[in-house]
Amino acid sequence: MTRKLMELVPLDADHLPILSKWWLDPETKRWMGGYPPEMALRLAADPPPEFRGRRVIDRQALVVLEGGEPRALIDFERYDDSSAGLGIVVEPSVRGRGVGRLALHFLLGSDRMTGVARAFAGIEPDNIASIRCFEGAGFVRESQEPDEEGIVYYSYESVRH
Repeated sequence: MTRKLMELVPLDADHLPILSKWWLDPETKRWMGGYPPEMALRLAADPPPEFRGRRVIDRQALVVLEGGEPRALIDFERYDDSSAGLGIVVEPSVRGRGVGRLALHFLLGSDRMTGVARAFAGIEPDNIASIRCFEGAGFVRESQEPDEEGIVYYSYESVRH
């Protein structure tokens, strides 16, 4: 299968009708139900000042376009300790085809990650598709046991430091 050119564009209100349809998918609803794309847009415009003791210095919600078509939504937050937290939702019709892994690679290699020494993602242990996506992009599991919120963290070192 030939891949079409990927690009990252900021999420805007024009994307919401397409992305909102992804939340009709049972798997998207299961893992992301309480975090619709409208919330990602609001948080990118007005990020919280801190997250778990880290000062937030930037927050972006990016639509991953492949051949001009939205294929994923990546939400990321940069912190004052040179780290960044990432989350991704892949369009349901293209899941299992490596789109999420390629999108993460594309972001990790982009100028948006300059100065980031460590990227991480918190994933619920039963979310096998997300685990495979992040591991396929080179993220490594940090612990065997979930934290007090039931989340396991995966990290990627030396992003664009």
